[in-house]
Amino acid sequence: MPSAPLLGLVPRAQTTVADAYLTPVLRARIDRLAAQLPGTPLYFMQSGGGLAKAEDFRGRDAVLPGPAGGIVGAARTAEAAGITRIIGFDMGGTSTDVALYAGTLERSFDTPIAGIELRAMMNIHTVAAGGGSILHFESGRLSVGPDSAGANPGPACYRRGGPLTVTDANLLVGKIQPGHFPTFGLMPAVPLTARWWKKNSLPL
Repeated sequence: MPSAPLLGLVPRAQTTVADAYLTPVLRARIDRLAAQLPGTPLYFMQSGGGLAKAEDFRGRDAVLPGPAGGIVGAARTAEAAGITRIIGFDMGGTSTDVALYAGTLERSFDTPIAGIELRAMMNIHTVAAGGGSILHFESGRLSVGPDSAGANPGPACYRRGGPLTVTDANLLVGKIQPGHFPTFGLMPAVPLTARWWKKNSLPL
């Protein structure tokens, strides 16, 4: 049964294939979480901006739930402040995403993600890498991502054995001040030394 009951054969097929690929992995993780929280109702943010019960949450809904939740929260915060038009800017660990709110939450019925089109998602545009995107030195130049250091170990400046990331580069050029950088229980961010830089075969 198609996972996107909308017009458009190719996008429907691509959404169905993505859903079939992602849902088994997602279900396994949700089941582990539910087992640790018996009797607790679980709801998950969907890429379309709404909440779904744990049993109804599928892979097709879990592609951009973080940015979708970000613009929903930003819109509600703006409304509470009497603001009707905003541009949401959400820099996460893997990507930086922007979205427009002008009184209504915009949705897209054909969203290209990693070369395939998915149906019924928030109208969110990825414009840059995220803070945890890993920096690589290949063929004489630096490249960014698409892999990410994640929350653990995180960027190298967290001092948990992580790789060099966009966050580390921002720290090195002074865009992040170590004294004001939130740690949230992690090791404080510290500038990387030239010795560390050379040890990891990166150009100064």
